Parts: sequence; C-alpha cells; structure tokens
Amino acid sequence: MTIKERINRIIEGWYIYENALFEISLTHILRENQNMMCYMRCGAGSIEYNPAKLEVLPDDALESFLQIECVRIILKHPYERQPTDCPPLVRLIASNIVIGNHYQLPGVRIPTADDFNLKRGESYEWYAYHLLEDGQFGGKTFNQNNPGDSSEETWNSNSNASAASAADSTALWQEDSAMQGYIGLTIEKISNSNNWGNIPGNLVQTILANVKAKIDYRQVLAGFRASVLSSKRYLTRMRPNRRTGFDNMGSIRRLTTRLLVAIDVSSSVSDPSLNVFLSVVNKAFRYGVEQLDLVTFDTEIHDIIPFKKARSKIQITGRGGTCFQPAIDYAQANRYDGLLIFTDGEAPAPAMPDHPRFGLVWVFDTESHYRANSPFLRSTGRCCPITL
Repeated sequence: MTIKERINRIIEGWYIYENALFEISLTHILRENQNMMCYMRCGAGSIEYNPAKLEVLPDDALESFLQIECVRIILKHPYERQPTDCPPLVRLIASNIVIGNHYQLPGVRIPTADDFNLKRGESYEWYAYHLLEDGQFGGKTFNQNNPGDSSEETWNSNSNASAASAADSTALWQEDSAMQGYIGLTIEKISNSNNWGNIPGNLVQTILANVKAKIDYRQVLAGFRASVLSSKRYLTRMRPNRRTGFDNMGSIRRLTTRLLVAIDVSSSVSDPSLNVFLSVVNKAFRYGVEQLDLVTFDTEIHDIIPFKKARSKIQITGRGGTCFQPAIDYAQANRYDGLLIFTDGEAPAPAMPDHPRFGLVWVFDTESHYRANSPFLRSTGRCCPITL
C-alpha cells in the first residue's frame, strides 16, 4: 500500500471518529513532495508529505503526523498572526507548543510549555515572543530524528540542522485571508454539528475564540484616518467636481497632525513587545496618516517624538512603574483628535476628562493581557489586542 493510500485510509477513518479533523483535511489538497526535508507540512492550501521518510513509520505514527498538521490548520497558524521578525524555528516550536499542550500522540514527541518553563494556555504569538526573549529555543523541535520511537526523547541538538528543517517545515506559511475565511467557515460547520471528535474541550474553546470577530489594530488605524481629516476643504483643478466634472473645480481634504501615540515603556512591558509597538506605529503610514506624534511614558511622559516617516528604532527611557494619567492629560491639554495607547494594561484605569477632546484606543501586546485588563479599561475607550 502506498503512503497516499495509507493517508487516505486514515482520513476515511476520521469520518467515523474524528469529524473535525476529517472536515479540516478536506480543505487542503494532499500532495507528494520528495524534495522536502521534513516528514509532512501544511500551507498554501495543501498538505505535503515525503513518502521516502514516511514509509518506514507504523500507522499510528503516520496518523500522528497527519493529525498534527490538521490541528495546526484548524488553529490557522500557517495563515494568520505570523509573529514579526521571528525565525522559522521559533514559529515552528511555538506552534508545536500550543499543540503539545493539548496532545501527546503515539510515535512522536511534541514539546509542551513545561519543556521551556513557560505557562500553559497562552497563544502561538505569546510563545514565539517569549522563546525569542528568553533565547531558549536552542534547536528544539519535536522528534525530527526518530518519530517512530515514542519511548525516547530525541531532541535535535544540532541548531543548524534544526533551523534548516524548521525553514523547510514552515516554507508554505504566509498570511492568507482567503484561507482564513475558508477555515473559519469549516469551523462554523463543525461547531453547528457539535461534532468535534476527540479534540480536547479546552482546545475547542481556543479554536472558537479565534473565529469570533474581534477588533484588529489595522482597522483601528484605518478608522483613525477619519478623525484626523481636516475639516477644511481645498479646491483643486486636479480633481473633477462630483456634480459637473471638470467644468468646475473639485475639492480635497488634507490630513492634519492630531494623532497621538503613547507607548508604555514601564518595566512590565518586554523588549519584544516594544519592538512590536514600534512596528505597528510604522505601519500607520500605510493607512494614510502623514504625520503623528509619539510619546513614551511610564509614571510620567519621557520623550515626545514627531513622526513624519517610519523609523527603525527609538530611544527608550523610563522602565519604571505604570500610570496612564500622564498620557491622558497630555492628549487633552494638547487638543489631539485621537490617542492610541500601546500597553500591557497592568495599571489602574485613568480618570478621564469630563469632556474628552479625543477618541481613545487601548492596544494590548498579547491576547492574555487583553482578556485580563480590557474589562476595566473598556469604559474609557475601545480595546484591541495586537493580531499580527
């Protein structure tokens, strides 16, 4: 029996006892690829497998590899929330940790959060950034050397080989909104039938939470475009009049500089989070913002930086406690139209002015901080996590 026939037989069996995995497997095309280094990988609408590597595996180990990729797909790791500036090895391990926290499958050793002294229950991005911050990813993947032997922990200790294998395993991973939507519809179908098979209940909740609509920082930045539009209209011959065409002058609106971004530089905010904050601020210029002002703060305002173009780095001072009041007071006193506060939310809610001049958005560095701190900050403004 060929590897493809064995895989198809596994998928047919899932129709009876693993409905969710069966439905997800149908969203992707099964493809043979003898040139890849890894056993199996997913992305770009396909599940690729290397028959030369898989033919020596017993059926339970082969099913484990297929199940890992299908769970990865249902979590959308190959298609959304790709952490910025994370090498393939870190992204692969972070994805495997999320899976390993819920599964330990026959014939394959999957890492868990415990293996890296990290807490369980966090997201793919959270693990990626903490692995980078701690510098402890040291070549660990899941059992790449001998996946058929579950009795022995066979970490790949060769960092170069692990990095090359991880790059191969994640070669098809990239942002794909179409696949996100397709997978989301499939998850909705599974949820409506309430037939999740043997997927653990806490993993089901994670999957469903990821499908629910949530505020995206990209939408927030795009929405702020309207609040920084000048109320003055300028006549121009370069644009036709909406009613009479070029017989009369058209009009344009010009952007003003009334957007303030406040970055929390207290000691509770990690350096990787600060890098992400700066990356998001730089992306504001993609949404029609021509200029904005940036302040850094902890218990007081430190640096005030006019932004007219993207910057690769900024000077960070402070790193003390956290108090949101200075940022609120500064925005009110200087008559800004909009204020975005990038933070972990670990501080009491500020006292808002009786008549605030600005719209306020809280942008949290992780999903866990968003869940913990948005309830008491939501009364002051909109809240959203960074969804990369």
